[in-house]
Amino acid sequence: MNPRNVGVIEKADGVGEVGNPVCGDMMTFYIRVDKGRLSEIKFKTFGCGAAIAVSSMVGEMALGKDVEEALRITREDVDERLGGLPSEKMHCSNLGADALRRAIHDYLDRRGNVKEDPVGHSAQGAQDRVLENSLLDDDALVELILEEKRKKDAVILVHNYQRPEIQDIGDFVGDSLGLALKASETDMDVIVFCGVHFMAETAAILNPDRIVLLPEIRAGCPMADMAPVEAVRRAKELHPNAVVVSYVNTTAAVKAESDYCCTSSNAVRVTREVEGEEILFLPDRNLAAYVAKYVPEKRIIPWDGYCHVHQDIAVKDVMEVLENHPGAEIIAHPECTEEVLSIADHVRSTSGMVAAANESSADEFVVATEAGMIYPLKRAVPGKLFYPTGNKPLCPNMKLITLPKVLLALENLEPRVMVPEDVRVRALLPVERMLGFNSN
Repeated sequence: MNPRNVGVIEKADGVGEVGNPVCGDMMTFYIRVDKGRLSEIKFKTFGCGAAIAVSSMVGEMALGKDVEEALRITREDVDERLGGLPSEKMHCSNLGADALRRAIHDYLDRRGNVKEDPVGHSAQGAQDRVLENSLLDDDALVELILEEKRKKDAVILVHNYQRPEIQDIGDFVGDSLGLALKASETDMDVIVFCGVHFMAETAAILNPDRIVLLPEIRAGCPMADMAPVEAVRRAKELHPNAVVVSYVNTTAAVKAESDYCCTSSNAVRVTREVEGEEILFLPDRNLAAYVAKYVPEKRIIPWDGYCHVHQDIAVKDVMEVLENHPGAEIIAHPECTEEVLSIADHVRSTSGMVAAANESSADEFVVATEAGMIYPLKRAVPGKLFYPTGNKPLCPNMKLITLPKVLLALENLEPRVMVPEDVRVRALLPVERMLGFNSN
């Protein structure tokens, strides 16, 4: 697809900018609004051909629509119109839709809040405010965050891979399952989710009447993007008798196409206990292989997706550390390859790693997962030593959230993560089933 409407609208009614450090793509959308409809759309895109195609398609889909209708354009809509994207480009697919939404929100904020809030939620205003907050030291930022949290009646949920200073402000720090459980139990008005997009979506599925904030809207999950909803629908047609079990690391649209959701901590149990002999398991091929090993009585059809962080951990990366700490035990996440799991003493979810370290008589551990997990392990089990694998794996999306961005999100109650109601209703049952397996 050749790019169309490339350029800049001088004195645009709204401007929205996003970028993704995983692929290096950046998009800026400029919109003109006339009588509530998008009358002109232009964009600048710096990146690959897929990003240009997405930008062009988003502009084509939104042009002429009213503002509310344009806001409902999702990345799944864009993927469908494009006829799908290569799996390695799926993590870029939400950028165009997000840039458009930001431009529309910028337009709405300029129209309604200019006098009261000259910075507003615009892309440039938000960047300026984040930069301003970055000049404060961490103690001052934490104090401001806690004050805003109290005023907004908010709870802060934090994944184990987040930066240490973000974990320190969390009301709860845990894995995907633990965070989903806390989201389902909260009675607060606002949920600040310090993780990645699919996690915030899960909280929104469970809490339709609450505000769910993701302090950095670009924090996506490349593995979740490897299972586009249209491809999942085609796979269901090819395997009409299969039960669809989706890892929680999927979009809300894919959850809505699923029979059950699971997490790494209950994937084996869910697969074993669901009715049906054929399981379409997505999107992680490594987790699917791990499940198949423990549920041999069922035919597991794996999706060809993976977490690039865990996929890149090799046996040599583990052995390199073990050579210097020969008495250490190996704890590995089930998203790792079969080769790595075969040498592990413990295979656990991130929260399960804490239990494994507590239960083991060993004093040292090599931890085969995202290196951010070392911090919560040291906090939870202070008498033992933990080492990341030699390649020191990091998830760049997980590291996008910072203290200044958390403060800005609480101040503005943006960026919000919302799930269309028809999708949310269909996704709710598989998510509730996932939580039910944990409580039974």
